Amino acid sequence: MEELQDKVRAADKTFGGERIFAREDLLIFLESGELRFEEWGRNTKLVDGIRQSTYADIDMLPKSLKDVVDFRFRAIKPILNFKGSLEPELKKRSAELAVMGENASSASLRRWLNYFRDSGGDRSSLISNVRDRGPRGSKLQAEVDTFIEQSIDRIYKRREKITVETVLDDVIYKIDVANKDPYRRPDDLLNVPSESTIRRRILEYDPYEMTKAKEGSKRAFEKYGQVNLREKPKRPLERVEMDHTELDFFVVDEEKREIYGRPYLTTVLDCATGYPLGIYLGFEPPSYTSVMLALKHAISSKSYIKERFPSVQNAWLAHGVPDMLVVDNGKDFLSKHLADACMQLGIELKNTPVKKALV
Repeated sequence: MEELQDKVRAADKTFGGERIFAREDLLIFLESGELRFEEWGRNTKLVDGIRQSTYADIDMLPKSLKDVVDFRFRAIKPILNFKGSLEPELKKRSAELAVMGENASSASLRRWLNYFRDSGGDRSSLISNVRDRGPRGSKLQAEVDTFIEQSIDRIYKRREKITVETVLDDVIYKIDVANKDPYRRPDDLLNVPSESTIRRRILEYDPYEMTKAKEGSKRAFEKYGQVNLREKPKRPLERVEMDHTELDFFVVDEEKREIYGRPYLTTVLDCATGYPLGIYLGFEPPSYTSVMLALKHAISSKSYIKERFPSVQNAWLAHGVPDMLVVDNGKDFLSKHLADACMQLGIELKNTPVKKALV
């Protein structure tokens, strides 16, 4: 397959010859399911003669495997686009992870990086299987990470002064209980993190949210909420933002004289261009469903619009998978299913505190 200007030249591997497709036609075929892409690399299998991912939906995986995928991707993310001699960079990254209490040798990092690149960027290639369970430390660290997060949320995020040592004591207690589980194997015992690991984890929290928890919303907004400078994205789809708005009018059925209510508009906006990427309009309050439908519309081609609405003069050209999706901390955006969907699509999901400017 060769990309041309607004067209794609495809070779027929079975009968020979070539055919040129308009890019818009391929997008329509993809939407209808007539076009499927073959996947390569690790954790793939043949389905109806086409190689597909063994794990079609990461959301269906047990949490232990999701944690492994998340850790491995975080581990290799800083070196995904590195060009040059890789070995020194792998050793440097391994040392950085060790400082954070996470174990990954340079050999493991190289292996995960190759898995990811060979698959064309499919995160399911990072899933452990029977023959390759990955380093024991990364899986166990996910469980310890959960304990650390729970202890910080329950103990440290209080108005009264709480020390790092107090948080560590609570984490140690949780680890001790987990290690005494009669079903836990001796080689699966959890390791106690250092005090510096707890301190670094606290510093990783959003300063707005931490100040809000310890000093109140007013103080947090005074310190962080009024200005939030960000480097403007340099290209489309680098960062997009999603938000909900309850529209200021009522929809009425003129024939039945029934009032349906005020609709909600969910918008997906590209930060680099200011161009609307996708929308969803419905009467249900903001939910996981409205979020996913808006995201689906943002990713999908809008080529149907001119056919369905001939009076529309201009084409809606925006579509594609964003690198980063920025949302606030509303309950609809905190769904684990949304996080799993973004992980599967290769989207970095970033939550921004309420009242804090998105741009």
